[in-house]
Amino acid sequence: RSPTPLTPQSAGTSAPPSRPSTSAPEPYHPVGQSLSTRSAQSSALTSTPLFVTWNILTPPHQSRQLRGCIGTFEAQPLDTGLATYALAAAHSDNRFNPIEARELPALEVAVTLLTNFETCSGPLDWELGVHGIKISFYHHHKRYSATYLPDVAVEQGWNKEETLESLVRKAGWRKGGSWRDAAELKVVRYQGRKESVEYEEYKRWSDWTAAQNSAYWTPPSLKMIFPKPLAGAALLLVAAESSDAAAVKARASAGCGIVRDYKGQTHTGKTIVSGGITRTYDVYLPPNYDENKATPLIISFHGNTRDSTNQRGLDHFDNNDWNPDHLVVWPNGVKGHWQGPTYADPSVSDKKFTGDLIDHLRDAFCIDDSRIYAAGKSNGGGFTGTLACSPEFGQNFAAIAACSGAFYTDVVEDPNDSCHPSRSPFPILEFHGSADETASHPISPLNRNCLLFGETIPYIPTEDGSGGPLPTIPDWLSTWGQRNGCAADYKPVVSQLNGDPTVQKTLWPSTTPNSDQEAHGDKPVSIDATPMILDFFRSIKKP
Repeated sequence: RSPTPLTPQSAGTSAPPSRPSTSAPEPYHPVGQSLSTRSAQSSALTSTPLFVTWNILTPPHQSRQLRGCIGTFEAQPLDTGLATYALAAAHSDNRFNPIEARELPALEVAVTLLTNFETCSGPLDWELGVHGIKISFYHHHKRYSATYLPDVAVEQGWNKEETLESLVRKAGWRKGGSWRDAAELKVVRYQGRKESVEYEEYKRWSDWTAAQNSAYWTPPSLKMIFPKPLAGAALLLVAAESSDAAAVKARASAGCGIVRDYKGQTHTGKTIVSGGITRTYDVYLPPNYDENKATPLIISFHGNTRDSTNQRGLDHFDNNDWNPDHLVVWPNGVKGHWQGPTYADPSVSDKKFTGDLIDHLRDAFCIDDSRIYAAGKSNGGGFTGTLACSPEFGQNFAAIAACSGAFYTDVVEDPNDSCHPSRSPFPILEFHGSADETASHPISPLNRNCLLFGETIPYIPTEDGSGGPLPTIPDWLSTWGQRNGCAADYKPVVSQLNGDPTVQKTLWPSTTPNSDQEAHGDKPVSIDATPMILDFFRSIKKP
């Protein structure tokens, strides 16, 4: 809003409504009125870092409950940045479910424009109520960072020390100790210019502009407030702050430009609703993540009756040294299962859930659609094969990788087996161990299209698995070779890997002990599957 009332453009129009107040009413300043009369101060600020905050106001005292807050420390053009981040904060803050239309009457939106960034001479070199602060520090070679806007500490009643203690916890450091123990602690202070508007205030403004018979220009997106209600109030602020209101458009960035302050860390317990079921997942933000650059994504599926915590302990995709570049998500199956075997709930479509999850992640992060990958162990590994065989859901992925995959949905020896990959070739990497001494040598690749390979020892089942029939791995690999364009009589070439004759059962290959090896009485082997999978994925981009 401009501090100076604006004059209606045409005679005969009524004055805009004012907000309820015990003092003199403050008039509305509708979009499009005499834009040239804006103050120099208002029109000079056209690009700046910003945060958008959505609150629920609770009567009788209109106390605020946070509903979403997302922003960026990169300067954004106000004619587009405010709309983008208003939508992102409403849809894509992983701490909350997306805002729904029924919540509109209780909503307030606030925009904080960030200015005057300065590096503090010490952790306490800032003023409560004046400065927001952004901290960064290191612990065990991991970087942590977090920020609080200028009004947070005062609203919470914190002093400076309490604010810093809360910030290091917000950054994800829960190893104990004080902020004073954080290595290389850096504090940057900044100031904020904040404006807010409640939905009722926006609605009165919207009704008033509608009553003027289009005498005042209204962005088309504001007219869509009810079918797409999440950006209206913030768009009003966009128009009031921008020097070119006619350029305002509500358009989302598909997750790009949204700042996430936990690079190099894993956040757990995130939620998404799919098929009427609340599903959970963990997410790792790689150290090199740049919200303005498309980032590859890996979805890693756990084994039967396991969970995301167990899978993270096996694959170590959140190892900063091994994986500085790929965003990784570990979802949890319903009751610990993934679609395919008979023990999984047939009413749950994990293929649809995976599609919903990818759409959700596209809105929350800056993801490269040509570099989305699936990995998994046992039941989860088999589910990556289920995805690869789906023309609808497999098209999301550039490649898959499985360790000891249980391919219940692709028993290639069955004449009724149905697999329809979305394209050919479809790159696949498979690791498999076996105690079967009749197959004592691991498989190595013939070429990327014809053998998408098993890196340890082929497993040849002699009976059904706990979820139904399973294919023999050599036949499964041969069939995929044919699907990928090799000759009908193509057979995998067998050779020994790294001179290692070690025979294993069901595992995620690792040179250090892991829970799989301990469960099966096995020992570490000469290879680590995870860096090999990452190298494999890095070499492949979906056409």
